[in-house]
Amino acid sequence: MQRRSKFVKPTAYVLFFILLYSICELSIRIAYPNRLLPLDERNNLYQFDDKLGWFPKKNENVVFKGSREIKVKHNKFGFRDDEHGEKTKERILFIGDSFTWGYDVEEEERFTNLLQNRIENWEMLNLGVSGYGTDQAFILLQDRFDQYQPDIVFLTFCSNDTWENSSRVIYGGYYKPYYVLKESGIELHGVPVEKSYRYLFSQYPLLAKSRTLYVISRFIHEMVRPDDLDDDPTEAIFIAMKKYVEERGSKLIIGFTNADATSKETKWCKQNNIDYLLLKNTFIYPSNGNHWTPAGHQFVAEKIFSYLKINQPHIFTDDDSK
Repeated sequence: MQRRSKFVKPTAYVLFFILLYSICELSIRIAYPNRLLPLDERNNLYQFDDKLGWFPKKNENVVFKGSREIKVKHNKFGFRDDEHGEKTKERILFIGDSFTWGYDVEEEERFTNLLQNRIENWEMLNLGVSGYGTDQAFILLQDRFDQYQPDIVFLTFCSNDTWENSSRVIYGGYYKPYYVLKESGIELHGVPVEKSYRYLFSQYPLLAKSRTLYVISRFIHEMVRPDDLDDDPTEAIFIAMKKYVEERGSKLIIGFTNADATSKETKWCKQNNIDYLLLKNTFIYPSNGNHWTPAGHQFVAEKIFSYLKINQPHIFTDDDSK
């Protein structure tokens, strides 16, 4: 009898825990019938990266649904683009977030592909990564500049990039690198990047089925997540990127996806002699981040084409489309 009594308490604790967990799980499922853990392109198509926060999976070939279903194919380097080997033509390298990556559009519908069809004597490279802030785009540019040797670097900038550049954690739990303002310029912090609970759940599908564990993890995250930065480093990142690009014989152009001529970002460009153009248009999807429709990408391609015709006429030959 004494031997049996040793197992009574532990067994009771285990049964109580199972009962409590079951009640919590059932209650959460009744209160929130839909899946709690959002499935976005960052945990579906990307993997953890200790320098950038996340980075596209190499050789990925899947169907992804945002506002519509699209085919997503990543090359051997992880970019949603053709393979680009040794440089044989002048190049424009496009960096930025989901607008550059092509959220909600097929690859052939993107503005970079449309430009490539019209400017065949130059090579268009798309290194857009969905969700990246300007800070992550700058880090990626420094990692890949020597590999691709671009003659022009074109950054697409969304208005929420200022928030992203001032944050250490974004989109409900993704940790990222960030720049801190110093007297001498900007200084990189947050590397190596910490793994987020969202990646943990995306990597272990069985774990993700537990809504109780998700709620507990989200609660812990909100308790310990670091505060946003006191100062917005975006203008300083613009300046540093311009200096980096020009020191290597290239040129920086910034395309604003939803800013106007009076925004603080365009004023920064004027003050720092950075070329820019406004890409704002009404051809957008009403959900999932208000990304450009195929017509929106056509509008953007035409704007960039016209801008390059005036400001970079050496790009064009008589054979280029009018």
